[in-house]
Amino acid sequence: MSAVPGSVLLPEVPGTIDEHGADKKPPIRATIYFFVIGVVAAAASVPLLPHLKAGTHIWATFIILGSAAAVAQLFVVRTPRNQSYHTTVVFLIPAVMLLPPELVALIGVIQHVPEWLKNRNAWYSQTFNICNWTISLLAAWAAFHATAGADHLLPNHDLRLALAGMAAAAVCVAVNHILLAPMLHFFYSHSFRELGIFSFESLSTDLVLAALGVGIGTFWVLNPWLLPFAIAPLLLIHRSLSVPQLQEEARVDPKTGLFNARYFAATLAEELARSQRFERPMTLIMADLDLLRDI
Repeated sequence: MSAVPGSVLLPEVPGTIDEHGADKKPPIRATIYFFVIGVVAAAASVPLLPHLKAGTHIWATFIILGSAAAVAQLFVVRTPRNQSYHTTVVFLIPAVMLLPPELVALIGVIQHVPEWLKNRNAWYSQTFNICNWTISLLAAWAAFHATAGADHLLPNHDLRLALAGMAAAAVCVAVNHILLAPMLHFFYSHSFRELGIFSFESLSTDLVLAALGVGIGTFWVLNPWLLPFAIAPLLLIHRSLSVPQLQEEARVDPKTGLFNARYFAATLAEELARSQRFERPMTLIMADLDLLRDI
């Protein structure tokens, strides 16, 4: 969710508001799953909070990365599949690499609160997203430090750091998508295939963004002055994320939400060519529906 697969941003659960401006109640299965994820997130993060210490230099890193993630979260690309994508993961992976777990547990909150205040999304939507990211980031933190600390298996420090970054990126994306998929399925009744969360396009996009985050985290330690060069590609990446949405808008009528004549003609030509290629007949049914607007 969130990036997150296909769409190039990490996918998330968008808030749903009814016609009267009130939060639309989620289905019972989505509600149960919401509380399960909330309990898991609390069990993983709450025991870490007593370890927070004031006055350490690491708070500056936390504030910078948390602020960057919060700003990136405000620039969203939405898809027709009830998902939203962000480039936020680029700043979350460095947090996993550089921060202690008690601060990593707070990044998810910092990341989503500004967006929540701006968009006034449904409370359960943003709460689930916070819990999802909290679990994902803590899992990524564990994967990174477990790999980075395996010096008895990988004596080469540079190789170990690269593999640790790869492990953190893979675990973060995998856990985020795995936790998000059931919620979208329960809430919108789409199949996992229709959601596209586990498609190659979706996963590869998120992994590339997460990999860029590994580079940013490394530059942060080696030479912070190189960070602008690592962050600059985000502008082009964010613009490219809107391409699937533009493609969808090009073939859908904005008033009815149905495929338009251009898409129909292209699809018809493709099917005619296929029927000729395989030398088999094709049937075309034309139907006129009354009260189509109401449907």
